[in-house]
Amino acid sequence: MQWRKKGESEAIIILENIGIEIDRDYYDDNSHKSMPDIRCKDGRYIEVTHTLHNNAIPTTLSRFDRLQPGEDWSEYTQRHLDAEIECSQALDRIHNSDYEKDDMWRLTPTGQAQFKKDVKLLKEHMGCDITEMDFDKRNSEFKCDHPTIHFSTDNILREISEDKGRKYPDGDVDLFIFATDEEFRLMKELIPQMNWNGTAMGFLNRILRSPFPVIYVCEWCFEKQSYNINNPQLMIFRKQGEGLKIEQKKGV
Repeated sequence: MQWRKKGESEAIIILENIGIEIDRDYYDDNSHKSMPDIRCKDGRYIEVTHTLHNNAIPTTLSRFDRLQPGEDWSEYTQRHLDAEIECSQALDRIHNSDYEKDDMWRLTPTGQAQFKKDVKLLKEHMGCDITEMDFDKRNSEFKCDHPTIHFSTDNILREISEDKGRKYPDGDVDLFIFATDEEFRLMKELIPQMNWNGTAMGFLNRILRSPFPVIYVCEWCFEKQSYNINNPQLMIFRKQGEGLKIEQKKGV
């Protein structure tokens, strides 16, 4: 029995709707290293991915957000309020470096203990690791009570350049990305600014320098965890010589 990962069957339908013939007998059975997800009848391969998010957020309650045994709604509300106050105070202490110090302005054992407690609280509750020097890695949607979800065109570039780009560096695989509807909107607004906005120019240059001859970016609904296979917004980036052809489709 063929097993296809999340979004793969939907991507096949969308691709077929725009005229790409898919070899439905092929699938990634892990018989070879780094097997792409889809094979076209003309021999091209396509890898399917999503921008990185914690897909459990809109569909499940975290342990923190569940009513605890023996807890009434008043206690539930107070527990959440206390946690938010504690996080706010921790952020203020870190921002102001407001920890007990000795005469040499080094943290005392008491100051170090409070700092470590604040770091642990912010990481477990908000997903914010203030000890992480790489700002892009500082916030996480995983393994925390109340993560902040970051929708950005950088999430699309991450799949192109870092995740899948490193997996398929040889230029013999195309890429199909499901981006959240908000990320797709941001991308669609950014691209027309390419002649005067350095961020837009950088976005397109990253795509042009990637190993993928063709990149499909398709919207999907993160909030409902659902795919629009009948009339999704789809943007296709196709390398042509030294340039990039951009095609937008709607209602494919």
